[in-house]
Amino acid sequence: MFNLNKNMNPTFYTYKVAYDHGTAPNLDQYYCSLAICKPVIRRTAKVGDLIVGFDTRENSNRIVYIMIVDEVISWHDYIIRCETDPLLKNKIPCYENDYNGDCIWKVESFGISHQPLKSRSGHGINCYHTDVEKGKNVLLGKKFMYFGNGENIDLRIPEKFHRIIPNRGHKSKANIPYLEPFIEFINKELELRGLQEFKFYGNPKLPLEPKNWE
Repeated sequence: MFNLNKNMNPTFYTYKVAYDHGTAPNLDQYYCSLAICKPVIRRTAKVGDLIVGFDTRENSNRIVYIMIVDEVISWHDYIIRCETDPLLKNKIPCYENDYNGDCIWKVESFGISHQPLKSRSGHGINCYHTDVEKGKNVLLGKKFMYFGNGENIDLRIPEKFHRIIPNRGHKSKANIPYLEPFIEFINKELELRGLQEFKFYGNPKLPLEPKNWE
């Protein structure tokens, strides 16, 4: 279940996951990472914050994933961690349609290279500013649930919470009064569905090739 540390004054971020290819957010059995989208959230989020990504258009009340931020690290440190930490090494893409990699930038002698690794993210040289310079950080969470395309678990919020769904960008300040009621709602829903483990429960909405995520 999701429990927030009130002493950390958590921020409640919500946004729409426009392109759910499996790279943003990026999931494995250890971490949920947010590295190559939502630069403002990545730049401002802190440990203990709650992030919820919603589907788009007519399904905008459906939750794609939930994450509590455990670590906020710079892009430079994230690259080094992915190269040295066995739990993060799969975050480096190995080929163009690699389902794992969101660590698409490289550290060179002069800093972070402007030439990304090939990946299924579709991010190229023109994304360097948004990914690295504007976003600055990568968010890591061990407490997450990812529902992806919703085929396995279709988790939707009731109308009383619809104000937390943004039209564009993200919401945070307007979400303050909804934080505790939302956590209570989510935990009750998870209990009813028998969901206790922090892990991914579904496949990306827009896969580029077949993959078994179990």
